[in-house]
Amino acid sequence: RTGDGKIAVLFPYIEGERPALQTEAELRSFGRTTALLTTALSRIELAASPAYPAYYELEQASSTYSLDDAVQFCTAPPEAFADLTDPLAAVAAWLTGYRTKLPELAGLPRQLIHGDLNRTNLLANSRGELTAVLDFEFVTRDLRAMEPAVALSDLIFGSLAEETMWKAVEAYLQGYASAALLACAEAESLPILIQLRRIDVFLHFLYRYWDGIDNADVVRNQI
Repeated sequence: RTGDGKIAVLFPYIEGERPALQTEAELRSFGRTTALLTTALSRIELAASPAYPAYYELEQASSTYSLDDAVQFCTAPPEAFADLTDPLAAVAAWLTGYRTKLPELAGLPRQLIHGDLNRTNLLANSRGELTAVLDFEFVTRDLRAMEPAVALSDLIFGSLAEETMWKAVEAYLQGYASAALLACAEAESLPILIQLRRIDVFLHFLYRYWDGIDNADVVRNQI
């Protein structure tokens, strides 16, 4: 610890570069790594409560703002978002009805998950094989199926063209299935969980906008 209160931490160096997640090898490795990490985290039991809520606990996503605040924003957007009335109405409808989706998620397996698996938190070698998973800040106890849902959400709503995107999703799922399988109910929940990830990201940046951290363009992009 330095004199000004900053903390210095040493970590072992791991070889690898940030993957593009565009080749089949990278995507299969990503899916397999997700499954292996999920299996490893399932063996960890902690007495302490995680610092972050589960994705489905949207009402606990902020200690300052409520879902009602977000719904009000979506139904009566300020001038900077007035041209986005239709997509914001869809977001408002999802937020208003999301509680009705909770019962079908109640029986799904729960465990510790990484919660933010995407290319910025991965390293890969020259063969497209993942060598490391980084940034475990958001580890929390959540639905097991939320881990692949987060990864799939970022693939689906990323920068890939639609035809390429679906091939990427298939390669990821093949990689995942090579190391683990979801229960049928978990697989059927993936569409809702993928939407939940997008809503959570939207709320994250909306709240940051209200706090003066991000500008309107960031929120517009999420909408």
